[in-house]
Amino acid sequence: MRAVILYDNTAALPGVEADWGFACFLETGGKKILFDTGADGRILMNNMRLCGVEPAEVDMVFISHAHWDHTGGLETFISIRPCPVFAPVSALHPRAPRDFVPVSGALRIDEHLYSTGELAGIEQSLVVEEDGWLYVVVGCSHPGVSVILDEAVRRGPVCGILGGLHDCRDFDRLAALDWICGTHCTFYQDEMRAILGSKFISGGVGRELIISGAHCKTGTVSPAGAPAA
Repeated sequence: MRAVILYDNTAALPGVEADWGFACFLETGGKKILFDTGADGRILMNNMRLCGVEPAEVDMVFISHAHWDHTGGLETFISIRPCPVFAPVSALHPRAPRDFVPVSGALRIDEHLYSTGELAGIEQSLVVEEDGWLYVVVGCSHPGVSVILDEAVRRGPVCGILGGLHDCRDFDRLAALDWICGTHCTFYQDEMRAILGSKFISGGVGRELIISGAHCKTGTVSPAGAPAA
């Protein structure tokens, strides 16, 4: 799996724009996914360009929850690249895209992708299965990281997690994973670095993760999308 952070509170790459919110580009199992859309369509589209991600590449959009800092760029993106949008039922509104797919319970999207379903009435997370390994991508983890992981492990052991971990203090639960990339609203990043050591990966716009099995190699992207020197 390859992941590129497109929208985050911090920047890992010169020239990109940091802003409150989250979006991430994922490549896995032959699918290319835009996970969340940040708060502002202009910033999202510009960061995509600078990170070498073409809107035309995207097969689907996955929205974690309806908060503005995760959906603000959706209308702009869909106007450029119409595609299916998988979102929790709580995010349904009159201006929802024609290809909006409402998600309530756990859902198998395809052979490699699953939704946890809308947990705590607010948020879904994406479970990625690749070569027998499971990874979880989260928006803000409002239901709680342990609740999300409890749902994900129904499909097997989880190796890593990427996204906003909000006010998570379940450090023992995180320590059982092979890697953790905390972005956006992750409050306790300093504590996580101290406790988790090299397992903890800093986020930021332009951060690239190449994930194979339990291993996660990190770097930044160049505008061409290749790892920077």
